[in-house]
This record gives sequence, structure tokens and C-alpha cells, in this order.
Amino acid sequence: MIDVPVPALVTGDVVTVPFFVANALKHIGYDQMMANGSGASKAIADGVGSATAAAVEGGHGRAYISDLARLLRKAKPAARPENER
Repeated sequence: MIDVPVPALVTGDVVTVPFFVANALKHIGYDQMMANGSGASKAIADGVGSATAAAVEGGHGRAYISDLARLLRKAKPAARPENER
């Protein structure tokens, strides 16, 4: 999945790869299904999926993937359970 938007991530040139955050979430879902089917660990895919889903749920599904890091910096961190503080 990551090889698709690399030019946009590296250079910020979204014209070459107009890849939206919602598209990334869909692709991450495919990665999660493949990991599940193979018995592989999917902890990273789950974490990336959760962060990307939060951006989509926040109304940023049509933002370019190159904007995702900026969107995540603006997001409120998830609340930590009392026993982890």
C-alpha cells in the first residue's frame, strides 16, 4: 500500500498520485484481512488503521494522504486508561 503514495508523501506533489485518506483506509483494511488470513501479526496495521479511521471519521477522508501526518498532529490523543497513567 505504501508504494502507491510515496511521491506525494516525500515531495508533497499530490498531482502525481491523488491518493485520498479514505483510499488508504480501504487499503489498510485489505492488509488487515490478509494478515488475519495468514495468521501474521497485524498490530501495526491495526494501529495505522485506527489512526487513519479517526481522520476519516473527523471529516478528512477526501484529504490527500500527504496531509495525514498533519491531520494526526492536530488530533487529540486517545485517552489512556487510569491504570496506564
